[in-house]
Amino acid sequence: FGVARGDGLVALQAEAEAVERETGLQIRVFGFDNGPGGLPEWIGDHRDHPDAWQPGDYPMDEAWLRGRLAPRTTLILGNVRETVPAFVRDGSAPPIGFIAVDLDLYSSTTLALRILTLPGRKLLRRTFLYFDDIDQVFTHRFAGELLAIDEFNAANATIKIDRLRGLEDSKGDIRSVT
Repeated sequence: FGVARGDGLVALQAEAEAVERETGLQIRVFGFDNGPGGLPEWIGDHRDHPDAWQPGDYPMDEAWLRGRLAPRTTLILGNVRETVPAFVRDGSAPPIGFIAVDLDLYSSTTLALRILTLPGRKLLRRTFLYFDDIDQVFTHRFAGELLAIDEFNAANATIKIDRLRGLEDSKGDIRSVT
């Protein structure tokens, strides 16, 4: 979630190819993004960190990015408010085993996390999540991705997001759904 220029999406598709070569397991990659306009116009209150991000930040050169994508990779453009429920409703995607969240905004992260709870979702028994904006100097539990995670956990009795323990990570931002 959050493609922008697309370097992360291209890296994920390369890793998927490497894992597929080693295991024989087919992996599809999906990238969700607002699109060429960058961050949406509706950046909200303090929870979205308007001190750090502005509407239009991280624009995408869609044609250039699509030229870098392998057949295994699908780019899904639009507001996550609509694209996440449509993705789950479609039902044709494989079970989700990994999610990288780079949406920057609390509001967008909250909407994206619905992919874990919507009726019809398909998840592996343990789905790993990566959040890129939880350890920056301006982040705190009352805004951004950390607040979205806390609210998700408070609202869901049977599915939780927690720090992955037992794996050394210098940034401390790998999480799992249990």
